[in-house]
Amino acid sequence: MAKKSQGLFAHLPPISAEVAPRRVVGEPTDKITVALLKRQTVWLDELALALRKHTGHRVRRVELIRSLVENASRTYKLTETASLNRAARELLGDEAAAVH
Repeated sequence: MAKKSQGLFAHLPPISAEVAPRRVVGEPTDKITVALLKRQTVWLDELALALRKHTGHRVRRVELIRSLVENASRTYKLTETASLNRAARELLGDEAAAVH
């Protein structure tokens, strides 16, 4: 089995020793558990492999999830109704985003 796995990744460039910091040192964190659908996990893995192939850097699922949350926190302003409406539509879908 190990030989098969090595063959899968043989085409990828070697991992650089110079990897960007994975999170801000000293910033408080919370440990959470998230259950994803299989297709979501597969997409994260495919994205991680594509990024590794493109950049040579290994990217973990948690880093991708952190990046997605960070980007959403910059994109959607919790204090603006228009931004919340847009977030509801884009993140939850039109049906789930109905404002009461």
